[in-house]
Amino acid sequence: MILTFHIIIALTSLALAAYACVRPSRLTLGVAYTATVLTVLSGTYVTFQRPAHLTATCLMGLAYLALMFAGLMAARRRLGQSHGS
Repeated sequence: MILTFHIIIALTSLALAAYACVRPSRLTLGVAYTATVLTVLSGTYVTFQRPAHLTATCLMGLAYLALMFAGLMAARRRLGQSHGS
């Protein structure tokens, strides 16, 4: 059950980050940040449940965080530009 939640929240957070890049708002960014934290927490839990897959899990987690970081920073930059204009 937790793995299903983890996958759904991870995909949702990626979609939210993409949406925030297109239509940035403080609310969208806040929800995307929250979804990212929930993904990391649930991923940590899943990792402790299945420690045999530690290397693959960590690599995927780092790739996910890099993608989210890039997307959320781009959205923050666009939000700043839209408020500065």
